[in-house]
Amino acid sequence: METYGDSFRLASPSPDDWISHEEIKQKVNNIRHLAPQWAQDPHITWYTQSPRQMLEIIFFYIDEIREQHQREEVWNVWKRLGGWRFSYDLIAYRLMRFTAESALTMLDIVTNHPDAINVGAAQTRPARDT
Repeated sequence: METYGDSFRLASPSPDDWISHEEIKQKVNNIRHLAPQWAQDPHITWYTQSPRQMLEIIFFYIDEIREQHQREEVWNVWKRLGGWRFSYDLIAYRLMRFTAESALTMLDIVTNHPDAINVGAAQTRPARDT
């Protein structure tokens, strides 16, 4: 593992003697269809032929998988086999993107339904002296 620079990442793959290579291949092949289209192209098999590399690609693009149960399948394989963690800058980028998209969603809801949003105590007018 590198320890200096922006590419610092932690690895937690399963030990070589804990899961057989055949089991790793089988588990990754079960979710291989969830990989991005570019990773399924036969012209780049040099990059995706390693089951662990393919698992990392699928896990990296997990947010593009539409069905929740399919994302859970990927997560279950990842939990069992382990792999390289994302770099800290990528985690920060995804967190900021999530925050920005969530803020836009909330702004859209507030704009379209201002009467349904309660942001505090009811407004009261001071009594007038007559």
